[in-house]
Amino acid sequence: MIAVSLALIACFCWGLSQFLAGIKTRSLPVLTLLAYTSTTGFTVFLICILVRGMPLPHEPDLVFALLGGIAGIFGVYSLYRGLAVGAVSIVVPVSALCALVPLTFGLIQGEIPHIIQGIGIIAALCGGVLISLQKQTGNMTSRGTQGIIPAIGAALGFGFFFVLMDVAGGVD
Repeated sequence: MIAVSLALIACFCWGLSQFLAGIKTRSLPVLTLLAYTSTTGFTVFLICILVRGMPLPHEPDLVFALLGGIAGIFGVYSLYRGLAVGAVSIVVPVSALCALVPLTFGLIQGEIPHIIQGIGIIAALCGGVLISLQKQTGNMTSRGTQGIIPAIGAALGFGFFFVLMDVAGGVD
């Protein structure tokens, strides 16, 4: 039950942070916002490590974790950039397609998804395509399409973050 509670708290915090970031991207430069959020996140991470007394990871773990961190920062930058220039209703769902990157790596490694997972994959792809299509409504159309490229960058950054962190966690 503790795990479920912590997961719900994490989901709430993630959603709140993305909502607030979406608002702040309209008033702060994206790199400034990224510097604030990354510094805050890294500080909380260091405090958690010091409090728990955990040692630093070994070299192979650390390399993959650092690469994953770079991919994650690229994903966050792309998401913030997309929120700054595009419509939130398009940027967020397209960036949520990040799950397709680990899926692709799993398929390459020979994993076979269950039929329910296959249906979910098809639904996610269809949703991503449908959300990217919109009516021609003047100014809103250009705003929506401007956010597509950063949203795809966010999806790739987050997807590679998941893959690299999985590799970092599995290196012996």
